[in-house]
Amino acid sequence: MMLNEDPPFDDEFHKFLNFGKKLGLNFAFVPANNTAPHDHHDVVSIQQPCNNQQDKDEMIEKFKHGSLHLLVSTNLRDQIQPNLIDSTDCALVSEHERMQRCNNLAFNETNQFWDSDNETFLKFIIAKKIQQIVFFKQSIKAKADELIYILNKSLRPRSIINLLFAKQILAFCEKRLSFYDGLAPIYAQVIVLVTSKLPHSMDFFIAELNRLCIYTVPKHRNYLEFAFESEEAFYRTVGYKEQDGKIESDVSYLERLANYMRLYGALVQTEVEGAENWHGIMHGWAWLVRFLMGLPANVYTAVALEAFLSMAGYKLHKKYKIHFIRMMSTVSEQFLEELKREGDQKTVAVLARIQKYIEGREFLQEPEGCRATYYG
Repeated sequence: MMLNEDPPFDDEFHKFLNFGKKLGLNFAFVPANNTAPHDHHDVVSIQQPCNNQQDKDEMIEKFKHGSLHLLVSTNLRDQIQPNLIDSTDCALVSEHERMQRCNNLAFNETNQFWDSDNETFLKFIIAKKIQQIVFFKQSIKAKADELIYILNKSLRPRSIINLLFAKQILAFCEKRLSFYDGLAPIYAQVIVLVTSKLPHSMDFFIAELNRLCIYTVPKHRNYLEFAFESEEAFYRTVGYKEQDGKIESDVSYLERLANYMRLYGALVQTEVEGAENWHGIMHGWAWLVRFLMGLPANVYTAVALEAFLSMAGYKLHKKYKIHFIRMMSTVSEQFLEELKREGDQKTVAVLARIQKYIEGREFLQEPEGCRATYYG
């Protein structure tokens, strides 16, 4: 990709371009217009050799101390913590920048006063409104408008408001999507409607979703004995819950992972008249590209991919057409083949479902729940 093309959808990459070129960092871009790469290998990196060893050493030192935690290239990251995180540089940079924006807003509001007792009451009100969202055209818009009014009226710091909304709606989605995944597009519409009217709220929502489910970044953590105090510490790091001193089962964790990925897939494909989706279909395409470029094939990533495609595949195909078909060929020929070679019995069922999704061209069918909009 030429450097003088239209800016990529992640504008923050511009801030790192010169720094990255100087230090030999890799930045992968996806197109900003309606075109798409023919293959995930066409998503190119901007890379120039770093001839200044002092600069490279300085960056490694900064990384060790945490100040450049998510800016290093895969090669430099592997020099320090080999094989600990599987991802792409652009995914990690995007995650890091989003967290910085949220932290900067919170830092700038540190002098603002708020009452923690009233915060508890606000949580209750937000939860009540979210709970009232039902499968009717007018309800979605009505409840979104009520939430917008309540959140805008509050005198609390904007960062607190944004985080409260993100936490409350994600808590409901975690529980309810286990019973009916057709609710994901409905909740996604509410999220788009609310975040379109609240400054920075989409950043907070995606940051909280990334925290709860690392596969929405996307990234995958590997267990390395030297990096964690115990296996339990590793499981907690990747999002396993602990109850009565015991780590939850793989089945429970994977079910929750799938719910979060369905919600994320529903979010990126959501279009609502009169509301800007700040994390729309282009981000969905970027997620798929980054996933195939950076993550290994295993039961966790397979469940994440299947759940994401079940919601976002229809719109991705509608927008990118032949490029999406080629991407599905890559999934079949590379991801699924790698999954088969792993020989893990836990992956048999999800592998069959992904294969059926691609071969049966299920991405031509609109996901259940997507037509439940408030527009006739």
